[in-house]
Amino acid sequence: ASPWGYWFGADPSEAKATVTLYGCYASGRTREADRLIRAYLKDHPEVTYYYRMYPMANACNVSYTSISAPGACEYARAALAAGRVADRAGFQAMHTFIMDRDLMQGMRPSELLAELTKLSASETEAQLAMRSDQVDRALLRETQSDAMLNRLNIKGVPRVFVNDKWVMNWRWEGHLVMYDCLDEALKAAE
Repeated sequence: ASPWGYWFGADPSEAKATVTLYGCYASGRTREADRLIRAYLKDHPEVTYYYRMYPMANACNVSYTSISAPGACEYARAALAAGRVADRAGFQAMHTFIMDRDLMQGMRPSELLAELTKLSASETEAQLAMRSDQVDRALLRETQSDAMLNRLNIKGVPRVFVNDKWVMNWRWEGHLVMYDCLDEALKAAE
């Protein structure tokens, strides 16, 4: 579960299975995995989906040591700021806004701020949320204090877990292994 408690799908207390995606908003493969998971949820409302941020940029994720992805920190900050101003619904709205966009050319900061303003009482509140220390601390907590990431030494994204078990190859030669794992987890819960 995320440290701030946001999720998609079933309420965690009623879920028959969980899927967790560690990803970076600037990663095309993360966006693909996220879209597939959200599509699965439409047909399986008894599943809880957690999105965990692992921005591919050492400016906001010191665990990441490779080449930084443009916009990774800004996207993560925008999602966390949306959660701050509009709770779970705000996080979900910003998450979906970012994930459903074609980010090959990147997204301008003004687009993120405009979307955040829709969720806020004012543009000033949106700007303050984007630059807040609380958002910085939340992002630091997300990327630095995750025991699972440290234990498994995961350095790249996307990473998919079903019921806390790593699905090493979530997609294999066009086949969605994560769907098979979710199906099996739901069968086991019956």
